[in-house]
Amino acid sequence: MLDLFTQPLNYLLLVCTVFVFSCQKPPPPNTSKFSIEDTANLGKNINTAISSNPDEYKLLDPQRYPSAYQFVETALTEILSTNEVTYTTEYEWDVTIIQDDLAFNSFVLPGGSIYITTGLLKNYIETRSELFSVIAHELVYADRGFVLNLLETEYSQSTLLDIALGNNPDLAAELAVFLNTTPYSENSIFEADKKTCRIICMSDYKAASFSDFLIRLFPDTVIGWTTLHPDNGFRVTNVNSTLQQLDCTGSVIDSTPYEDFISSLP
Repeated sequence: MLDLFTQPLNYLLLVCTVFVFSCQKPPPPNTSKFSIEDTANLGKNINTAISSNPDEYKLLDPQRYPSAYQFVETALTEILSTNEVTYTTEYEWDVTIIQDDLAFNSFVLPGGSIYITTGLLKNYIETRSELFSVIAHELVYADRGFVLNLLETEYSQSTLLDIALGNNPDLAAELAVFLNTTPYSENSIFEADKKTCRIICMSDYKAASFSDFLIRLFPDTVIGWTTLHPDNGFRVTNVNSTLQQLDCTGSVIDSTPYEDFISSLP
């Protein structure tokens, strides 16, 4: 009689345990020594180094250009709403515009701060759907831990943790330059491209917008963005193949609102 009651009870407890743990978010990939707090603090200290250097990084003031920031923040909110981001609330995601028409780049910090230059916005991105894909692509590098992996190719974990504690502001500034100039690995780019496709596919935007952006750049354009996110010769093919497998249905492009956004920039 005891087995008739204890066995179903044990089974129920097992199911509940599996359900609870399956709902928990996984730790950042390949960054087991970095807690979410460490990662966020590392990014915050690099952020401080960037904002403290206006000669190198002329950051667009959100109070002076509220409509421009509302536009990019709307894209960010849409990305976070796709249910494809692991650390939706754990990281303080934001997008900052760098006023530099001669720089054509975007990059992300640990913890979720994304930077994008007016040069890239004005010259290489043509629609709201493409902006969505570019921001999503940067977000993935932070969300999946790839940006930490990149830093660890040059800096020890103890050094990065020391910066996270705020002990070396000069080195934090060096990390900002490193992230703005150092390319990701081929595998990180491949995985980021796949995840970006999934994010776009969960939105109403035209899925091929990401490949449209890549086609505009590769193989002949050499700018900051293509240096950080280089093409192995198969990026567009891989992206299109992934989108085809996902069978995305979105069709929104929004070129006119994007033109209005560009007009709002200095």
